Amino acid sequence: MESEYLTLQLNLRTREERKEKAAKQESTGLDEKSRTKLSKKLSYALRHGAVELGLEISRDGYVAVNQLLQLKMFKPATFYQVKAAVEICPKQRFSLQKVDGVWKIRANQGHSVGQVVKDEDLLQRITSEAGFSTVVHGTYYRCWDAIRTEGLKVMTRNHIHFASGLPSDNGVMSGMRRSAEIWIFLDLKRALEDGIEFFLSSNGVILTPGDQRGVLSPLYFSRVVDSRTQREIQACLNTSNTTENRGAARRNHHDDDHYSKQRVQEEYDYYAFLDFEATCEQNADIDPQEIIEFPTVLVDCKTYEIVSEFHSYVRPTANPCLSAFCTELTGIQQEQVDQAPLFPEVLKMHQDWMEANHILPRQEKSCLFITDSDADLGAMLPGQCALLGLPAPRYFGTWLDLKAAYREWALAGARAEGRRPGKFGTRLPDMLAGLGLCPDGRAHSGIDDARNLARVGVALARGRA
Repeated sequence: MESEYLTLQLNLRTREERKEKAAKQESTGLDEKSRTKLSKKLSYALRHGAVELGLEISRDGYVAVNQLLQLKMFKPATFYQVKAAVEICPKQRFSLQKVDGVWKIRANQGHSVGQVVKDEDLLQRITSEAGFSTVVHGTYYRCWDAIRTEGLKVMTRNHIHFASGLPSDNGVMSGMRRSAEIWIFLDLKRALEDGIEFFLSSNGVILTPGDQRGVLSPLYFSRVVDSRTQREIQACLNTSNTTENRGAARRNHHDDDHYSKQRVQEEYDYYAFLDFEATCEQNADIDPQEIIEFPTVLVDCKTYEIVSEFHSYVRPTANPCLSAFCTELTGIQQEQVDQAPLFPEVLKMHQDWMEANHILPRQEKSCLFITDSDADLGAMLPGQCALLGLPAPRYFGTWLDLKAAYREWALAGARAEGRRPGKFGTRLPDMLAGLGLCPDGRAHSGIDDARNLARVGVALARGRA
């Protein structure tokens, strides 16, 4: 009788083993596309849709796998296919564990179901910068203009995500996409000192909820570089009002085609404030967008006086007729661009003007370009040169974003006074108003905007409140 019982148990166990083996074989039948699709469904359900889908989710983010698989969106997926998706995921987005005989799964980070999933149960709090030599966020040029002025935001998630290294570093699995075009490096020490909370997920992603608004200010960006060229795309203005720091700004030095990653501080002789105007259309993109006004205002860093100006309109070639919206916005008339020189000639005229003021590389005077955004020298000028098959002059490769400098000045002032910074704008009229200055000239006139940028820059360099 006992032998019959043992035989029955053995047969049952063998049958279960066969079923498990068959299920495992089935899981390996998922091709990469199917696994990716399943992984995306898991991400949605576990990060964002648990409550809406009626799933029971614990404070630390776990959901029973069998409950998950009962949802229509997961049919006909099996447990072993889910298990394979978890194990094969290169970024280790999920955790799978067996509790009291029940398999449970969770997303390791990226939740927007903040009312259910609690940080203290899911993540490890970071209290020191020790052990985190690199903290970096990956993004794209299409997002950079908003990030540089407004900072990083949690958006629909609970946290802003950072990687603990670059994609090429050993052991770095998650935290940003490999396709990221821009790397934003974080000054973790400074952010922690200012009371910003940071957490570490089980798969090595560094997370922060930002400030009370869900924002991480650009004040905490230590470096911003192009991921492909390793070239820094933003410099930072020193806004101290001490005599020894007047006229000082940080920039990258370059040697041939290799740009140093180290930021250094150097005294400049001149600031060159530049603000292009370009072809445009209301509620529509123009491709390609062409520069139609090329102004530069040169300011002496010691006297803070305007010592020279360059100004020329530019004749567009791809879209030679200005839109009515463009004329209304900029004040530039069709006949002005029709009679203007072409871009290569204007570029040569500008170089001659720089040479006359002794500010070309290897001449005796040093100069830092300052713009209203990264768009002018980071996108518009390189784009125009590429359109015409021209090499972009290397001396345009380093510039300072005045909006970032103004933001740092405003935040530093608030910190010095022991108050939380209020909401402040970084458009040119906002910066002028914040410094107690009235706009001069016409808005969106390139030369008038460049002069007003110079007034903002001078006020910041003087430490004016």
